[in-house]
Amino acid sequence: MNPKIIKLNDNLFIYFENIRKYYKKDLFESFYRSLPEYRKRKTDRLKTIRSKCLSLSAENLLRYALKDSEPDIIASEPEFNEYGKGFFPSVSDVFQYNISHSGNYAVCAVNYGPEQIGCDIEKIRKVNLDVAKRFFTSNEYDTVMSCLSEERQTEMFFRIWTLKESFIKATGTGLSTPMNSFETVFSDPYDISIFQNSKKLNYSLGTLNTIPGYCISWCVEQPT
Repeated sequence: MNPKIIKLNDNLFIYFENIRKYYKKDLFESFYRSLPEYRKRKTDRLKTIRSKCLSLSAENLLRYALKDSEPDIIASEPEFNEYGKGFFPSVSDVFQYNISHSGNYAVCAVNYGPEQIGCDIEKIRKVNLDVAKRFFTSNEYDTVMSCLSEERQTEMFFRIWTLKESFIKATGTGLSTPMNSFETVFSDPYDISIFQNSKKLNYSLGTLNTIPGYCISWCVEQPT
């Protein structure tokens, strides 16, 4: 079964799939044998079957995205910056990607251009909202707590969390950037901006509720 693909615009695509198919031993072993060495090493370090299947799925999504635009480098291994963000130097002017996974789903966001991209998926679950007080700005925390039900508060928490994760993954700095050092601002439910030190940053963001019970967010650098 091929991954699902969401086209957000002419350059921006979201690939995703459920990992359940990889629980079949023959499929897992067949796909594992086809993995590049870096992904085999990463998969071998993982302890649970689910985490290994998520690793395989992440690589599968990346290979599908490459096949759609850059088939000549499918056999190549990406390079990684000091915070673990992957890239392919030979096509970095036309292909940027980012991977995330949670629960039973893996996601690969792709920008067919030079602008950096980040994505995050989280399974929506009960969470102690004190986490928001610790990692969100005061305005973001107020946005969560202003929701009228616990269910809506939880949904808003994961929406903001995945947006923030997507931003720091797009910048390639990981958690070296404190999550409360920048702020997501909702002009309306679908118009989202990132501010840092009162300055609006040049990124486009969005969220998807395509998979029931999950929140997917993406963040892409805008051309200068």
